[in-house]
Amino acid sequence: MTATTTRTTRTGFAYRHSSPVGELPILVGILAILIGLVGLFFLLVGLLVTLGAVGFALLPAASAYAVFSGTALLAGVITLVFGAVLVFVATGLWDLEVWALALTGIVVALLVVLLVVAGSFGWSLLISVALLIYLVAVRGHFY
Repeated sequence: MTATTTRTTRTGFAYRHSSPVGELPILVGILAILIGLVGLFFLLVGLLVTLGAVGFALLPAASAYAVFSGTALLAGVITLVFGAVLVFVATGLWDLEVWALALTGIVVALLVVLLVVAGSFGWSLLISVALLIYLVAVRGHFY
């Protein structure tokens, strides 16, 4: 799918102008799908943990474990929110939104800094830097 515009010059000749804006780069599509799948997984885990924590609080026989229900409820809600944000970012990447590109770039840049500070100079750092360079290279496709 190429976004093309046909224009006519003063002499009557038509030419086509193709623009990369609006074309989903393949790796951005793959990244959006992977982020979306992780987000859905976090949503599912958060829902299960939250329901488990609420069930703990409602069962009288589980009063011995009631101390853990508040912590589990907080962890479940945080996981639910994090999963919802990931699904939202994945949708933004799929729709080629600039805010999703910026947010993903910031997260990957922070990951690179974290890996360098931790002294992890392996494949994870190489892949993260390559992903960051790729995101900068395809920024012209985003609206």
